[in-house]
Amino acid sequence: MKPTRYILPILAAFVLSPFIATIRAEFNLPVVHRATARKHQVVVAQGTDTVYQGHPTTVLMPDGKTMFCVWTIGHGGACGPLKRSDDGGLTWSDLIKTPDSWRSVKNCPTIWRLADPQGRARLIVYAGSGQDGNMHRSVSLDDGKTWSEMQSLGLGPSVMPFTTIEPINGGKALLGMTNIRRPGETVEKNSNIIVQSISTDGGMTWEPWKTTLDLPGLKPCEPWLIRSPDGKQLFCFLRENKESVALQIMSSDEGLTWTKPVPLPSGLRGDRHVAKYLPDGRLVVCFRDKEKGSPTRNHFVAWVGRYEDIVAGKESGYRIKLLHSYKGADCGYPSVEILPDGTVVATTYIKYRKGPEKNSVVSARFKVSETDAKLQLINASKPKAAQSSQKAAKPSARAASLYKTKGDAELFIDDTIIASSSQLERVFHKAAKLDKPVLQPEKPWEQPRVYLYGSVHRDPVSGKFRMWYGTTTRGGGLCYAESDNGVDWTRPNVGLHEFEGSKKNNILLPTMGRNLTVFVDENSPEPDKKYKALSGHLRYFRGAYSADGIHWKMYNNGEKLIPFGSELAAIARDDSTGDYLSFVRFQMPKNHPKNIRERRICALTTSRDFVNWNPMEITLEPDDIDDLWAISKDLRTEFYGWSGFKYGSQWLGFLTVMRLTGTHEKKAPMQAIHDGLIDVQLIHSRDGRAWQRTKPRDPVIANGPHDYDAGTILHVANNPIVVGDEVWLYYTAINTTHGATVPPKHITIALAKWRLDGFASLRAHYAPGVIQTVPMVANGGNLVVNADMSRGKLAIAVLNADGQPIPGFTEDDCEVVGTDSIRHRIKWKGGEQVPSGEAFSLRFRLTNGDLYSFHIAPSA
Repeated sequence: MKPTRYILPILAAFVLSPFIATIRAEFNLPVVHRATARKHQVVVAQGTDTVYQGHPTTVLMPDGKTMFCVWTIGHGGACGPLKRSDDGGLTWSDLIKTPDSWRSVKNCPTIWRLADPQGRARLIVYAGSGQDGNMHRSVSLDDGKTWSEMQSLGLGPSVMPFTTIEPINGGKALLGMTNIRRPGETVEKNSNIIVQSISTDGGMTWEPWKTTLDLPGLKPCEPWLIRSPDGKQLFCFLRENKESVALQIMSSDEGLTWTKPVPLPSGLRGDRHVAKYLPDGRLVVCFRDKEKGSPTRNHFVAWVGRYEDIVAGKESGYRIKLLHSYKGADCGYPSVEILPDGTVVATTYIKYRKGPEKNSVVSARFKVSETDAKLQLINASKPKAAQSSQKAAKPSARAASLYKTKGDAELFIDDTIIASSSQLERVFHKAAKLDKPVLQPEKPWEQPRVYLYGSVHRDPVSGKFRMWYGTTTRGGGLCYAESDNGVDWTRPNVGLHEFEGSKKNNILLPTMGRNLTVFVDENSPEPDKKYKALSGHLRYFRGAYSADGIHWKMYNNGEKLIPFGSELAAIARDDSTGDYLSFVRFQMPKNHPKNIRERRICALTTSRDFVNWNPMEITLEPDDIDDLWAISKDLRTEFYGWSGFKYGSQWLGFLTVMRLTGTHEKKAPMQAIHDGLIDVQLIHSRDGRAWQRTKPRDPVIANGPHDYDAGTILHVANNPIVVGDEVWLYYTAINTTHGATVPPKHITIALAKWRLDGFASLRAHYAPGVIQTVPMVANGGNLVVNADMSRGKLAIAVLNADGQPIPGFTEDDCEVVGTDSIRHRIKWKGGEQVPSGEAFSLRFRLTNGDLYSFHIAPSA
């Protein structure tokens, strides 16, 4: 076959080192994580401790559901394994018989459905090289039922088969591209150059190689072609195998000539790109991430964005971490199919889990509507965007809106104290846990379970921990425990109530306990009511009070105290107003709710005297974002319970989020009717009345990793306890989902821990992050900062009322913080005191670290 194209070779006519020096941009794209979404992953071929499944490609047939997948055994090994799916890649057939000659060729087979100019379509598998070193092919004329023997194409030695094939000239020909070794090369070992060939008979025969790109000193390889949205340009993604820079070239004449190579945007730096257009016109590009500094480096990722941004070199779009590679960079070489409903099926080879198994062939399935929604949460979690100093308003020292900081911890849960920021990510931190619960049902009156519904207190004088907890059977009711260290608990014999003929027990109220919460009212105007309790029932609450927490009396002679609400309550007191706040459920949930109000949702009621309670106000209810996981009407999110408490300069709370997966129409004894996992998210407020969700809505007490709370965190204490440099929170832990039977359900009381103020941080990576506070006023004192800068650096400037650095208090004047500490005492060349009674702002500049909080401490 005679050549019909003249290709202009692009040689390295530029200096190599300056080229490399200019291509490293800072990676700062948002990343949506789906690597743990196992239900959206399909194993096509499972690796074993002896079998390595490698380098797959797929093809989707015109019916939109039939797929074929071909791969190798071993890394770049023999071709041969082939499977078929009839349901869009959800399930796969057994191995399809293929000719023995397939095993005689190797290296990354690719499968294509190609049509010749007469419209006749064939399935063709190309393999990298056979015994003659040439690319081979096998053809199916019956939609994959039978296959021909492998035959050499006679194009000369090749490394890879065609990694991309694109129709050109209105479908009259096919353009195929791959990489080969530079002919005649004797110096540069394992060189790579990009070559192309043209077929005019539907991929059966091909013209001799023509060089497309030759970059001595670099190793471009594995091209992938797409067309511009208007069809006028060919765009080529290129892997670069020496510096891992990733390149792009374009052609406006159907591959006759190509532009000089330029780097891809950093969000696309990686290996073996495969790109497809989504129904909404955006591109999804899957590849192995190789960008230095990227949080997903060496893992299997997707990029979602627009063609015009790539061409312009614009850093845009976002990343999706599809699969975690437990074998470093040994993954990638993907195929991407877009199903008619918009589902993306990205198939790769990867060691997708821990264990002795070698690589498997795995598909990750997703819809960009789901990842877009997750991205919205990520973007919403970022602090306020940076404002230029030229446009920033100059605050007045007399402004009535000045934020008053009174020495309490100022956390970065929300944007209240943030005027501007850049290059920072708000991160919510999961609690650390002990290896086992702190209290388990051991006494006869506790069997078979113990509960905590908001009742652990530490005496401010003695330091002793006191716990009020509930049991469920045989008269145990409300019980009492004590501890010197908060971990090892004893059950004092209070001698108040008889159980099975003996008063040697720790029972306080035998008829109340399971849903009872105790609040220690340190500022109670009535000393005999220092300890207050609410006991939840299906549609109301009873109340009790005590002077010592041991001997209790009932409000209203044991009748209803709060004549509304359901089951669970947490209690707090607003010292600024004197109000008691009770965080309750709005009502009993319906088994088959018709609207949000018939689910478990959050309500708040308040009282001046703990006896007369104001009507409930609904505060939080699930929304569409909470229900994104629910793929049928029977699945839904509900808020099992919640709490609120004053912390630092604001209010925080814990929300137990239930993902309800089923309703038992018939249930076993002691089995809950509703099933599902429950974990805990953080919520926040500035006044204790108006509450907001965190962004993103990540759990701060997640299920596991230990068995004792692997299924459910049922409810939490009224408030956390500060113990040294840590924050402790006790909670009810269940090893199963909410609706499991007893056994195996086992209910205990456990402990979660954070560093002091450690619920959330503003995190900077290698790019400098900057945050500037709103103008504030304080009574002077020392700036104390809670930050982990063990891997980075932090410097702070003090700004005046006009937003300008105060001389002697700039970042350059600051004693740089480079360690991890709860209490960094900040010093400047100008001194250690922040202004007293005058407006000032703080500007934090940090790299590679987490900023948790700050406060103004009285001068030493």
